[in-house]
Amino acid sequence: MTISSPRKDDCCLDLKRLLDAREDLDRIIKEMVLSSGQSVICITANTPGPDKDTPEALFLVRRFSNVSKHVFDPISTRVGESALGPYVLMHTSMNAIEAKHQAIMIEENHPLGRLIDLDLYDKDFHVITRSSLGLEGRKCLLCQREATLCRRLKTHTTRALQDHIRSRTSVYLSHDLTELMDLAMSLELNLEHKFGLVSKDSPGAHQDMDYDLMVRAKATLLPYFEKVVLIGERTVDHQARFQEARILGLDAEAALAKATRNVNCYKGLVFASFLFLSALGHVFARGASVLDVFWIIKEMTKGITGELNSTAMTDGIRAFQKDMLKGARGEAEAGYPSVKNILLSIPKTMSYDQQSLRTLLIDLIVSAEDTVLYKRCGSYDTYMAIKDRLKSLDVHDRDAVIALSDEMTKASMSPGGAADLLIVTIFMQLVINRYDVD
Repeated sequence: MTISSPRKDDCCLDLKRLLDAREDLDRIIKEMVLSSGQSVICITANTPGPDKDTPEALFLVRRFSNVSKHVFDPISTRVGESALGPYVLMHTSMNAIEAKHQAIMIEENHPLGRLIDLDLYDKDFHVITRSSLGLEGRKCLLCQREATLCRRLKTHTTRALQDHIRSRTSVYLSHDLTELMDLAMSLELNLEHKFGLVSKDSPGAHQDMDYDLMVRAKATLLPYFEKVVLIGERTVDHQARFQEARILGLDAEAALAKATRNVNCYKGLVFASFLFLSALGHVFARGASVLDVFWIIKEMTKGITGELNSTAMTDGIRAFQKDMLKGARGEAEAGYPSVKNILLSIPKTMSYDQQSLRTLLIDLIVSAEDTVLYKRCGSYDTYMAIKDRLKSLDVHDRDAVIALSDEMTKASMSPGGAADLLIVTIFMQLVINRYDVD
């Protein structure tokens, strides 16, 4: 197959489109500067080629919008898209020269800093450049020469530069989401007085587990988290993505069994976390919204509750066939409504203190079907009675919280399914805070 070169007329149209977009963006920035008398930071992805509206560009702008908020403490933020790609504009009261130095620090020191442009406009609408500060220009993406020299000499093809950007953002995303899942697991594990679950100071209702075992199990899962994100990025078909994630999940479960000497910890989390991580891989690879992860999971797991009619007698199947509880499969097939509803109801600024996390855990125990707790309660009536008691529990009454937690521990009750949901809820809140642009 012969690939034709772009026609001259097409190149001229692309150039005019980009120049017009540049003029429009400059006008918007100037209006912002004049309206406030403050400096403006313009965040855009440093992507080659005429097509600037790529998933990688959106990912980069999302990420660095969050990074910049913590550095520049913006007075206001404006989000937009143009032929130049997605952009974020931020008003800052920081001194323009100081702000530019901070922007350069981000560009030079962040793992993806070379892929982003943080342009600084002072209160007189002057662009503060590196050269105006007596600094060297930026290096090429693929070599150590000046970027302007490589661009002028056309040293590298657009395709090579785009492939490099795609690879770097992919690797970064898989690492970053793994770190956020690791943090979410740690926050859940370090929560105290959680109604029979393992914590730092107690095995709870799980006499075969302890804190160190859970930490070891968590470390075993981290490499698999990275792999499942990559599965999500590359697999277009939703059900095929689920099957690939499920196969990898079996490998992860085998590694867990070896690391814990066959103690069944985090097995339910493998199912839930792999769904969220693979769906998020797809979200970022397609430039979708973070909250799209819920309908993507619905598509991935469509029909999965049909497995509950199997003759294989697992605990989940018994719970369904006896009392119609669909458990983890039902939650997944419905797109995790318990997690989504909580995320939509809590502020982005929610802290991860003990009381806040315990409140989330109780909400999840009450709203979701936890077949682990159901099994340990021994009957449906006892299971519902415990849910009712938790629903009416005053989380501000420390003595009452400890008393019910101790009672459930002694009765060998444990909301293991809700613990998995708490982890993915914390994880999704962390992802939203890091990648959603206001």
